[in-house]
Amino acid sequence: MATGIWEDKGKQSTKESLLQRGAKNAFPFPFFPFFPLSPALKLFILKRNPMYRIIITAQADDNSLDVNLANILHLLEPLASNSQWDISDLDCSGTGADELQQLADAKVKITGTDLLRLTAKLTQILDGLFSGYFEGKNIPWISIRAADNVGYEVQTANEAVLGRMRQKFKNVSDMNYLTPEQMMVQYLKEWAQSQIDQTAQPEVRPDIGMIVLQLIDKFEVLKNRVKELEEI
Repeated sequence: MATGIWEDKGKQSTKESLLQRGAKNAFPFPFFPFFPLSPALKLFILKRNPMYRIIITAQADDNSLDVNLANILHLLEPLASNSQWDISDLDCSGTGADELQQLADAKVKITGTDLLRLTAKLTQILDGLFSGYFEGKNIPWISIRAADNVGYEVQTANEAVLGRMRQKFKNVSDMNYLTPEQMMVQYLKEWAQSQIDQTAQPEVRPDIGMIVLQLIDKFEVLKNRVKELEEI
């Protein structure tokens, strides 16, 4: 992982901001709702779709962001134009902002051609998650997240695409690659901890104390399963 650009405290905060925005739950992609899928099914999906992540940040001396979504999309051609795009968490400005915001609010996928046209008219993207889908597929092949106009996080299984970005942009940080088993371990840890955090403690709610204790017992069983997965 490249670390030079994160040495001062301000830039470290930038990196943390990107990661926090990119990890609202264990997985950033929309096809991973928090827990409607069984762990076995999620592991199956992960094994078929290993993902790699990079973070692109400012190259200019004044730390202004001189890379934008339009630049990134053009590097993806012709894949970008041939994809359908889902947009969420959007906060942007420019002459194309209103139309793009309306499409995002409508929660409908837009064509790659329309996305390229509208992003070329944007002056700033403070936030936004852009997920690209091939026709007939319900799992995105790429996810691009903008954060606070300080950088972009790109996640995809397409290593050729990431290679283009490493060549084009100067400040690219490769995030550690996680195997499907490691991603599942991380998912299970976060899900289990959330169950404990969201449950009142016995001393606070004695009326549900027994339920809390049962959950703790199940959590111990889950931790043992996590240890088994970590040994894979």
